[in-house]
Amino acid sequence: MNGKEHNSAHSIHASRPVLFCTPRQARALLSEGRSLVLFVRHGLTDWNVAMRLQGRTNVPLNDDGHAQAVKLAELISGVNDKLQICEVYSSPLSRAKDSAQYISEALLGKDPTVCECLIERDYSVLEGLTMAQRKQKFTDTGTYPTDVESSFSAAIRMKKAALDIYEKTGNEN
Repeated sequence: MNGKEHNSAHSIHASRPVLFCTPRQARALLSEGRSLVLFVRHGLTDWNVAMRLQGRTNVPLNDDGHAQAVKLAELISGVNDKLQICEVYSSPLSRAKDSAQYISEALLGKDPTVCECLIERDYSVLEGLTMAQRKQKFTDTGTYPTDVESSFSAAIRMKKAALDIYEKTGNEN
């Protein structure tokens, strides 16, 4: 990260972020006064089952996806006395909002906060296509669409969203 990309006003107080950890490690980190952020993927959709690239296409949860979200909400609410989650944020797409709704209702008794920056990556004309369809339609790099959001741009957007959320919630989980 160069100096232009780093803004000290957005620095997180922890000495270094922990991306993945076990429940035991999470307890230890929380006992050090660190805040916890859980990233949860939405439940299953019919496009997931068909292995279609979803991106920003607003594909709803299917029955299995709703069941997954309910089960996860039960799991998280079962340990929330230790986690003390203060807020739930969601992408504006229905599959994410519906998944977050179950969790937010179980933990906080309210709707999740929609954060536009959490919207999924924009795959442009690739959305809805399977891998086989993409390979067939775009046979070489010269035919590949140029308006697909890069992984780097999506990562920068997610980082901004995480920092904005951190500023709003302070050191809360």
